[in-house]
Amino acid sequence: MQLIPKDIHHGVRHTGGSVLTPSRPKSKFPFNDFGHMKTDAKEILRWSAIVAFGGFGIWQTISGSHHVLTHPQGGGIETSLALGFIALVCTPFYIVAYICFRRHYRKLFDVLTVVGAVLVFGLLTTLPREWHIPEFFMQRGPWFGLRAFLSLPVSLLWLFGPFYAAAWVFRRCHRMAEPR
Repeated sequence: MQLIPKDIHHGVRHTGGSVLTPSRPKSKFPFNDFGHMKTDAKEILRWSAIVAFGGFGIWQTISGSHHVLTHPQGGGIETSLALGFIALVCTPFYIVAYICFRRHYRKLFDVLTVVGAVLVFGLLTTLPREWHIPEFFMQRGPWFGLRAFLSLPVSLLWLFGPFYAAAWVFRRCHRMAEPR
């Protein structure tokens, strides 16, 4: 940021060239200066996002860890896996708070892209079970041979489709975040 010297005697700012612009008198009331009000609103929004996402991450970490540690469902390996899953779920909230703190807002879009890709993957892996597709192909009946033959491509689509869809969502959103 370049500082512009102010000429005290004539009330003008030197902009480096031959053009002189008159200086604007400071307002007595800070609410009349809309430029500062916009930056104040941005800072309030920034710190609100930091507190909200960081607080939500802390709350989820504490409540999830408390439940896992006070109600153990197995041995040490199951507890460690559950704590690792809690850390994996809470990490995006900490990352968003950190990115807002560091003011790297373009990276925020990358984090949201990864979260969106994970959500698409999770949705597409649960849909076949919700729609009872495996049970349909396992039914005995007059068309069992045809269903068994069609079950291979459907199973491959069920296995690899969520990965490709999540990668497509990630690439598409990542391209949208690039500066034009």
